[in-house]
Amino acid sequence: FTIISNRENEYRAKVGTIICDSLRKIGIDARLSMIDFNTLVVRIADTYDYEACLLGLTGGIEPVGGMNVYLSSGRTHQWYPNQPKPATPAEARIDELMNKYLKEPVYEKQREYFNEVQRIMAEEQFMIYTVVPYSYVAVRNKFGNLKPTVLDHRLVLWNCEELFVRLTP
Repeated sequence: FTIISNRENEYRAKVGTIICDSLRKIGIDARLSMIDFNTLVVRIADTYDYEACLLGLTGGIEPVGGMNVYLSSGRTHQWYPNQPKPATPAEARIDELMNKYLKEPVYEKQREYFNEVQRIMAEEQFMIYTVVPYSYVAVRNKFGNLKPTVLDHRLVLWNCEELFVRLTP
């Protein structure tokens, strides 16, 4: 089978090569086809003329960035696309959980909802998740109350009004 990905992304070309090489080692003939992004979007969202696609869809670990993927009515919902209502009980449950997530102000409850979404996704295997890169942040220890967020490695100063500098004698 052929795995398509966008040629403008060097990282995906490398990951796709690793996937195809790994599949070949276990006897599966997978080929990587790097195509331009606009063609890829037409294939995955309009014509469905593809066998497999390597693409980043959910935008990181914050679930709100992936609502178009998780919700059965989403434009980039890739399994059972363009459905008028959820095609499976699992999709209906994900819709329910993600809508609860959006309305819930308490982080612990949000986390419960999304943990269940992740459990369903793992059991159903609608998509195969490959990698999430590590991010490292280095800061001198003279700064206090620094709380880097996992949402984006560049958001080290999101709580800048709470930061302080330790004075040394």
